[in-house]
Amino acid sequence: MSKIKGFTLIELMVTVSIMIIVLSIAVPSFRDTILNNKVSGVRDTLARQLSSLRGDSINNKKNKVLCLLNNNKNNCANESISNTGWLIFEDENNDGLLNNGEIREKIFDFTEENLKISITNNKTKIRYNKMGIIDRSDGVNNFSIVICSNVNNTKKYALTVGATGSIQLENGGVLSCD
Repeated sequence: MSKIKGFTLIELMVTVSIMIIVLSIAVPSFRDTILNNKVSGVRDTLARQLSSLRGDSINNKKNKVLCLLNNNKNNCANESISNTGWLIFEDENNDGLLNNGEIREKIFDFTEENLKISITNNKTKIRYNKMGIIDRSDGVNNFSIVICSNVNNTKKYALTVGATGSIQLENGGVLSCD
């Protein structure tokens, strides 16, 4: 009589049970990693765009503005918190507002990403003059921009913008998106 080779039902059940235990440990950690990468990626994109914006304002001798995007995604928000993204435009009349005829250069929409962005000190926009210096007519010299996840508010990254326009990347710390 020949012996049949294969797995018994008990061996198969033990293997499946072990796989379920391993996956239940790995999946939340993997989800956190993805969320972390998403939030830090948006912060890095913002830092590059701010740096590029400053250079463009110097090279082209134009006033440039980065503002938080309103919910309609067509103009600047009036609050210092946005769930939609940011907008970059050339401010021809130097009033800090997107007026008819002024060119929208870029819109960064992260609605799909389920993120939130906040600027400290109640700033709603960052304005560079023709020399690449940040407008401080509101009396604010240094400020931070915080990007948080709407899913998990502990996943946050920030960048601090100095009076000269220098940018320093941070891992959120005590800053909040609320």
